[in-house]
Amino acid sequence: MSEQCGFCGAVYWKEEKNTAHKYTKCCHDGKIPLPAFSDAPELLKALLTENSPDAQNYRQRIREYNSALAFASMGAQIKPPRGTGPYCYHLHGQVYHRVSPPVSRGPT
Repeated sequence: MSEQCGFCGAVYWKEEKNTAHKYTKCCHDGKIPLPAFSDAPELLKALLTENSPDAQNYRQRIREYNSALAFASMGAQIKPPRGTGPYCYHLHGQVYHRVSPPVSRGPT
């Protein structure tokens, strides 16, 4: 990411400019006030910027860690496939997420 919004400082890839050659997905040209982000924890900064074996391992497996620690799952109405062949999901329209609590509420 090498580009910045001129209003709020959000970082972008160069290819994320809109047709007017502006970055507007963050604060919409300064029209939406955004609160400042707090600094990331030092451990996370180190894992994302250093070249230690642990940091390299983290970056190689970052999607796995994200999936393992995510508290959201996707729900869908599943229809059996027509005919034969491999099963696949056919998604269209709106996608919703069901978020479960991170701690069990006890027996149900």
